[in-house]
Amino acid sequence: MDRRRGLTRRLRYVLDDPSRPKSVQHTRTDLFRQRICAIALEYEDPNAHNARRDSVLFQTGVDRAERLAGFFALYRFEQVADREAAWAMHGVLVK
Repeated sequence: MDRRRGLTRRLRYVLDDPSRPKSVQHTRTDLFRQRICAIALEYEDPNAHNARRDSVLFQTGVDRAERLAGFFALYRFEQVADREAAWAMHGVLVK
């Protein structure tokens, strides 16, 4: 469904990525998909990602065959969000 609607693809432009491009292993789209999939499966706590990053179920939900991001990558990703970014995400999701 996400592929058809393109929500995570559009959300990736909302947050700046302060990471060094050469050290990035997971795209912003992948990180959004991973968090959304986890929340939908009632794993709201980012600590749960470390135990499930090799899970085929989660990898399928994120459309990625490799190991998913762990807690620290998701934590850094989420810390970039501020009030302005939250409103921008709201605009993407409510459209």
